Amino acid sequence: MVKGKKPKQKSASGTRSRDRAIERWAESEIDRLIDPNTPKEERRRRIHRLTEGPPEFVKLRTDLPRNKKGR
Repeated sequence: MVKGKKPKQKSASGTRSRDRAIERWAESEIDRLIDPNTPKEERRRRIHRLTEGPPEFVKLRTDLPRNKKGR
């Protein structure tokens, strides 16, 4: 490393946009795999549970920001 130069760091917005792109891709792949005859609301519920996790485990996830109100 050259003295006086800092290593490049990814910007937070770049990471967020990449994370969102990955999430959209995952949602589209899951949507493609779900039975097409499944009602729209059930499809959304399934995709949400697969991408965010079941409600009983969301509090345990370490990759989500913590809510300051009692979480």
